[in-house]
Amino acid sequence: MISEQSDWIMRKFLGVSTHFVAAAVIALQSAWFAPVYAADTAPTVIRLAAPDNGLGGKEHFNGGVADVLVWRHLLEEEFKRDGINVEWHFFKAAGPAINEAFANKQIDFAFYGDLPAIIGQANGLQIKLLAATGRQGAAYLGVRSGVEVKSLQDLKGKTIAVFRGTIFHLSLVNALASVGMSERDLRIVNMDLAASTAALSTGRVDAVWGSSNLYELEDKGLAHVAFSTSDLGGVGAIQSVLVGSDAFVNSYPQITRRLLRVFLGGYDWMSEHSNRQIYLSEAARRSGFTQRQVDRMLGQVSFAETMKPDLDDSFIESLDKQVSLAKEMRLIRRSFSAVEWADQKTQQETKVLPRDDIVKAITQ
Repeated sequence: MISEQSDWIMRKFLGVSTHFVAAAVIALQSAWFAPVYAADTAPTVIRLAAPDNGLGGKEHFNGGVADVLVWRHLLEEEFKRDGINVEWHFFKAAGPAINEAFANKQIDFAFYGDLPAIIGQANGLQIKLLAATGRQGAAYLGVRSGVEVKSLQDLKGKTIAVFRGTIFHLSLVNALASVGMSERDLRIVNMDLAASTAALSTGRVDAVWGSSNLYELEDKGLAHVAFSTSDLGGVGAIQSVLVGSDAFVNSYPQITRRLLRVFLGGYDWMSEHSNRQIYLSEAARRSGFTQRQVDRMLGQVSFAETMKPDLDDSFIESLDKQVSLAKEMRLIRRSFSAVEWADQKTQQETKVLPRDDIVKAITQ
């Protein structure tokens, strides 16, 4: 970590001029990142990140266009002729781990939830909003055996596990607020998705507010899914985004547009109804979920609507609401305008580029 190296330098040269130390740190940082961000040259590597929602050590599964990019090696093929390597990094620890990777200059782009992206931007990560990747996604309430929950009000006083700082945390807060409740009405335990499902299966918590992996526990008879945000009329629905580091996007605008063109081509393919069963079948084969579980998660979802990449007024407005709520929850100290965060120019410039070749490459 650069911060650790900086601390070491300070200790090593204790007593030396702070100006000298600062110059040494800057020189060290410049040398460290030179292979990736050398001026006036193409990058040697593009590093992307996404949460990994798959089960049992299977291949990456995210439940969106990123899956198609990974499974079909679309970005690798796009940049192969330029000698640019493409690296994917998948994080079980989801958004907080991705923000840490951004802070440590280990990644250039990320597909992840809106809340961790908002937290990152508010805390100075310097990332640009390039596209929407998910809207009106579902969060799920898994309940341990022997506990009956039919409504949000039934959760009062119960021990609920949720991963703080993620889209599921914000989803829970929004859902509770819709019935006049707050986190104070529950006993909240902060756990990542893997730890929370383990705690639920052993009865250490009453319920988990999280992802569709809760269906696995239901199928094993270890818990049951009481309802999802879809059953609540969309209250507490989750959103996700594609962001890129300012350093990369500003240094390599053409490479960024090419990457975004491939992403938009992936969306074009997924939005065609004739391709949905192909995706659902491949998701079941690769993710570790059964076909029945995948169909319950995504079978009734309109990919054209929920994965629409446009940074349109409705999406920007919803992000502004999330920013306000995050500040109210004291997850961030300063608010910001989503429309100023969004890189509309890059998306508009990319949209006019042809991408039939991307759709064809996926279909083959």
